[in-house]
Amino acid sequence: MATPVSGLCSLKNKVALVTGASSGIGADVARLFASYGCRLALTGRNMEALQQVTDKCVERGLDKDEILMIQADFEVESDVRKTAEQTIQKFNQIDVLINNAGVYLNDSVENVILENFDRVFVVNVRAPLLLTHLLAPYLIKTKGTVVNVSSIVGRVSMRGLLTYSMSKSAMDHMTRCIADGLCFD
Repeated sequence: MATPVSGLCSLKNKVALVTGASSGIGADVARLFASYGCRLALTGRNMEALQQVTDKCVERGLDKDEILMIQADFEVESDVRKTAEQTIQKFNQIDVLINNAGVYLNDSVENVILENFDRVFVVNVRAPLLLTHLLAPYLIKTKGTVVNVSSIVGRVSMRGLLTYSMSKSAMDHMTRCIADGLCFD
């Protein structure tokens, strides 16, 4: 079991939705939150990988009925909407939204493909915006938290990451705008 970190113990019996939870940062967040007794809604495209993360969360103390697995592709708007609906239907609340799901493609101005640009912005910017919008009333009610996972390339340019960098800059600015506009008092 994880060593308590200041503030995380308050996650017991809270509900967190973690997008992109089938690997990487999302999987690590899910396992950590499970250690603190946080009920979880987990999304991912790969259900086998999502099941493995869920199994680890159960090993860390959550009951299986405290975890909702949602297969979702955030390129598809109906999957984003389904994620919000199923989370609220199962738990009737949300305390933490972790917008982590993302798409990474290498490109530059010389080889950018507009269809790839659209895909990156749909997953990395539009889906988190829509999900936050749909869940805002519930987050306000619980005085909840939104965490938007970004990247250093949103602030610092790196060769070969044009579209991805632009999407992360948009995510960073969206985060600032939402923080200025929503009061969770």
